[in-house]
Amino acid sequence: MSVEQSDDALKAREEARRQVAAIRGFYVHAAIYATVMVMLIAVNVAGGDAWRGNWWVQWPAMTWGALVLINGILAFRGNSFLGPDWEERKIDEIMQQRQKRR
Repeated sequence: MSVEQSDDALKAREEARRQVAAIRGFYVHAAIYATVMVMLIAVNVAGGDAWRGNWWVQWPAMTWGALVLINGILAFRGNSFLGPDWEERKIDEIMQQRQKRR
């Protein structure tokens, strides 16, 4: 295996390691979200607000739920926007522009 191939393999492994860490972070985030939402629903019901039609718990559930969803999309799809791949493409693009100017 050449040096270039081993560098590519190391980069690929590091990128996979980052994605696995992101997926693990998503699972932790989702578990915390579920736990807190169960507690907030219990507080909403126990406080009597829910029986009067005041379900205030929907607002943190929807807001935080949207953030969990975004976290999941980025974790499983990979953060290609402004991620390591983007950096490499941008560096290549800038280098090509500089070579054309010479």
